[in-house]
Amino acid sequence: MQDYQTRVQSYIEANYPNATVGDVLGKKEIVKQEFPYLLGTLPYRTAVKGATFTSIPDALRHKRSFNVKKETVDLASLDPDAPAPVDKSLNILKSLAELAGKKITLSYSPATAQDEAIINSYLPTPHADGSPIQPSELPSSLPAYLINVIPELRIDGQVVATGEAVGLGGTNIFSMTFSDPSYGSSQVVNYIDAGVYQAIGLNLGKISQDHLAALKAKIETTKVRLQSQDFTGITKDDLVGDLLYTTALAYHNQLNTTNYFAAGVMGVKAITLPSETIFATKLKVALLWGIPRNVSPGGLNMDADYLMQVVKATDGNVHTVKDYMLNSGMASSALEHSVPEQLFSIPGSAAQGISAVKALQIANDQGIPIYTLNQANIAVVLPQIQVDEQIKEDIRNAVNAGKEVTVSKTNITSNGWTGCGYIVINPETGAGAYMLSGGTNGAILLVAVMLLTAIALIAIAVAIGPIALIIVSILRPFYLALLAWIATQASEKVRDCVASTLISLLSVFTFMRVFPPPYGSFFDPIKRLFGLTMGSSTNRVVNSCYGGEYAY
Repeated sequence: MQDYQTRVQSYIEANYPNATVGDVLGKKEIVKQEFPYLLGTLPYRTAVKGATFTSIPDALRHKRSFNVKKETVDLASLDPDAPAPVDKSLNILKSLAELAGKKITLSYSPATAQDEAIINSYLPTPHADGSPIQPSELPSSLPAYLINVIPELRIDGQVVATGEAVGLGGTNIFSMTFSDPSYGSSQVVNYIDAGVYQAIGLNLGKISQDHLAALKAKIETTKVRLQSQDFTGITKDDLVGDLLYTTALAYHNQLNTTNYFAAGVMGVKAITLPSETIFATKLKVALLWGIPRNVSPGGLNMDADYLMQVVKATDGNVHTVKDYMLNSGMASSALEHSVPEQLFSIPGSAAQGISAVKALQIANDQGIPIYTLNQANIAVVLPQIQVDEQIKEDIRNAVNAGKEVTVSKTNITSNGWTGCGYIVINPETGAGAYMLSGGTNGAILLVAVMLLTAIALIAIAVAIGPIALIIVSILRPFYLALLAWIATQASEKVRDCVASTLISLLSVFTFMRVFPPPYGSFFDPIKRLFGLTMGSSTNRVVNSCYGGEYAY
């Protein structure tokens, strides 16, 4: 791509040194005509006239809602006498006209002064000689179990909505809904870790170059102020928010440009509908029995999970539209890694990202076979795929729904990331989802939970009597076999389901005090821990075993 760009630039400089952007890309100009009189109306007869409005009715406006809520359990389903839940979630509705050109960020702040004090106690104190604090002095992690935070939605730096307090590293459900007066509503749902910083970049058809230039100037001004140690009035949204938001808009801008060139070359007309991309920080959350114990920085994440276009071929050929959609999808995936790499690389230290397209490219470069699965070959090819069982289940479901899936035979490892990229394509339209797998293996924690559950069951059997102990002894080989299978072969979804169920079972044991002496005292140290997680572990069983929504 860079070589092609260099060749084009050299050709233009050699043959058209004074060419403007319009000369190269093409342009249309309005021909100005001046008449000595006021022209009349269009030369058409009015057939039907609709209602006249002084302003656009609310029902005809495009809108966007934001909702952030805790991952909680419905107590009414367990106890009919439980009090009705009080909705404390972050919830706000805005028209797209109110959001156009605005920076939208979702971040977290300490819930109380005590939480803020705990965070400050882990931060380095200013140096007596006035020298700047070095990055190496900052804490590598924070104790999540000691800190509560609240979600805050900002528009252009101003807090417009807040939500319920949640433990640092806990799970929040972030939902965004696009409301279209013609086509109804579309919702994007993401499960996020409390404490991340997200910027939501909206593409409402075009990204203004003046807007990008103003953002660049603001970031450069902030940089100068930081270098001169002038911190007056600088907020976290000026630092982190601006950087993340600019990256999200740069992604949309480059994608718009790529689609514009492709549409012209391929003979289609493409109109971008309201779309959205999130660029955010990530957290590494260390769990202990399902509770966040420590959080540490986990890098950055680009998620273009709502990109919408209307595409028509100038000659009416549907295959041309399909080819354009495939090209646009590939570009949208590639830009998810290339835009952050461009913006965050510095001399001597190149940033490295991963996307579905890049993961497949790396697999191909490493000689790993790439397969395209459909209904005709899935029975033969899928058994050869050596990726996580959950990914294979997703592939099976997609193919059964008539989609085609492209995936590497095995996972890849790139810059500390292990996983695979796979593409789910609608063969009729060319529209698709460009997905990444990957993450830490949950087998070690699950084995520990299962062994602890086994100890608990043996303790109960001893208390009941010899018959129960004989039954437990007979079932023990089957239990250990199940443990081995889950730890080595089961999918991540099955592991999560089993681990969450056992944690909830242990929680019930501790609350019901079913452990007999002397085994009861063995579990005393974890009673308080389970007391804190009784509700969350019950809800985790529902989410882990029965699934939930996730957005492409």
